[in-house]
Amino acid sequence: DGASTDSRAPVRSGFGARYGRRHVSLGGGIIESLARRPGRPRACREASSLSLDTLDQALRHHAAERPEKVAMRAGSRSWTFASLHAESARVANALLAEGVGRQERIAVLDRNVPEFFTFLFGGAMIDAATLGVNWRLAPREMEYILNHAQAKVLLIGEEFLGHLKQME
Repeated sequence: DGASTDSRAPVRSGFGARYGRRHVSLGGGIIESLARRPGRPRACREASSLSLDTLDQALRHHAAERPEKVAMRAGSRSWTFASLHAESARVANALLAEGVGRQERIAVLDRNVPEFFTFLFGGAMIDAATLGVNWRLAPREMEYILNHAQAKVLLIGEEFLGHLKQME
């Protein structure tokens, strides 16, 4: 569904506020809408012509083209594209070992931690869908979401193990 470029649309996050007060959805059009903005760096304009259909392809491309560039930072920690790709591949292999197959769902229940992205990319590497479960929900609500989504695997933060015990 592509990004909305309606400047009258409300800004839903800090991400949208940084890019011309546009409401930016995380659909397939982020790179294209940002690339069309005047004054964007040439590399960003060229990115819109790449054929990167999946998260896995995007990470693989950046890991090959700029392996030592910082992909993300969280506090004092940082991951290069190469290290993010390697860590995500380990997650993918662990998911395969747990029997997760194509188009099956993996759920993540934790606070907003940077490791979520290794789970997201790792799931994409095996063509699984990653579901982030809101950690602020009550255990019964979490249980409903996990059952309704038919998650094959739950990746859970240690802090939430007590919630898991409250689920049937």
